[in-house]
Amino acid sequence: MDVAFAPDAVPLTIAKQSPGSGSVDVSLDSSPSATFNVALKDGYTMTASATGDDNIAGSTRLSDNGKTVSFVPAEKLPAGKTISVTIAGLESTEGSTLAPVTWTFTTLSADGEPSSFLGSTIPENLTPNDSSQIELGLRLKTSKDIEVSAIRYYRASDAVGQHTGSLWSSGGQRLAAVTFPATTTSGWQTAPLEEPVLLPAGTVFTVSYFAPQGGYVSTAGGLGQTAAVGALTIEGNNGVYRYGDGSTMPDSSWNSTNYFADLIYRTIEAATPPSPTTSPEPSAEPSPSETQIPATSTSTTPAVSQSATTSPPQTSSAPVSESASPTNSPAPPPALPENAKSVFGMPPVDAAVTDDGNSVELGMGFSVTSPVSARGVAFYKSAVNTGQHTGYLYAADGTLLASVPFNDETPSGWEFAAFDTPVVLEPGDYTVSYLVPGGGYNYAPDFKWGSLPAAAVVPSPWNGRYAYGSGGTIPTGSWNNTNYFVDVIYTGD
Repeated sequence: MDVAFAPDAVPLTIAKQSPGSGSVDVSLDSSPSATFNVALKDGYTMTASATGDDNIAGSTRLSDNGKTVSFVPAEKLPAGKTISVTIAGLESTEGSTLAPVTWTFTTLSADGEPSSFLGSTIPENLTPNDSSQIELGLRLKTSKDIEVSAIRYYRASDAVGQHTGSLWSSGGQRLAAVTFPATTTSGWQTAPLEEPVLLPAGTVFTVSYFAPQGGYVSTAGGLGQTAAVGALTIEGNNGVYRYGDGSTMPDSSWNSTNYFADLIYRTIEAATPPSPTTSPEPSAEPSPSETQIPATSTSTTPAVSQSATTSPPQTSSAPVSESASPTNSPAPPPALPENAKSVFGMPPVDAAVTDDGNSVELGMGFSVTSPVSARGVAFYKSAVNTGQHTGYLYAADGTLLASVPFNDETPSGWEFAAFDTPVVLEPGDYTVSYLVPGGGYNYAPDFKWGSLPAAAVVPSPWNGRYAYGSGGTIPTGSWNNTNYFVDVIYTGD
């Protein structure tokens, strides 16, 4: 008797993706496609979506040999977006199946500017002999205002474990974090941020990723020369690393090595905030394009002092306050604890007064470089900034470290309230703020810090912070580098 054996079905695998995973500056006319090793059976689905948007309208098309499936957008792909493509329900004509396939790429920006620093660069060393957990990064500086929308890294073929990405301030505060989808594919991997992060011109920052079991790629000496790509330049010892669990910004460097951490960004122009309304919807996380922003002015010129200089632009089209400027003379600066210091130095302030009458918490982000004792909160008060004010001090993670009510205030000028007990601040990032229950606060958009003397406390990048509401929650909103004239009073180095 003859026995007939049916051959096993050939395993279904993907042979090629176009555009490739992690590609940047992709043409808006592209039609994403994937090619498989054998022909596909009907029943699959292919979708494409842009970061922060719904699915992109379009249709699918299968090649004559049944091996290549393409997504044909109904219109051009959106500019400057990270596009995610997913193919599901995969089965070959021979009966082999494959789990859903997903990959991402980023389209060309509307202005044609680069959307990343490293682009499609390929590492020289793809298989380093290092299995230790390590955070690897790239230190950069902005020459224009930018909006960071995603973090990317180049994955080695033998990299294993859950990889995460982080964006850090120059002082080591984590500004954003992402988790990269699990994959066995080598090459550029991209993960979008939940919310874009705004970085003003002149900001030094670090983008990094965590490799839990090493296996990272590199090019020794790859960052040894000064380089500028779009709105970004490499800064100092720019290829950085730190062994450990990834909870701290990497800051060690060796031989100008490129570890292939990167970002997706776009340059932005200063936007005009919406006009204040009498009954806004409070938001825990306001954004310049969707929620109310503390007002800005076309003619603000904060006073120059020994600790800060200002030169705001004269071209803003933001609404000008209708509130009258105070006519009384501000009170002299309040008495402070012996040997106390501040960032501003409490100079006279000649800044606009908003007609925004809503309750809002206004603050300043700052970094501490050596231990100090925070003694209290100061803010500059206009004659129409009335009601009960409260000062707050927060750690970088939003933990409330101290609060204090302002009592016996003067009609206008700098006000100071001392904490019941000094708060010791170790090196790190913090926020000082105060609650304005009825508006009428002073503000200066596009505030320019001058050459500050060396000090243990310095303002953080994009340091003006706000949050609408009743106070007691760290303000994280920021717009146009606006200064709200809040200060921390401290003693120490």
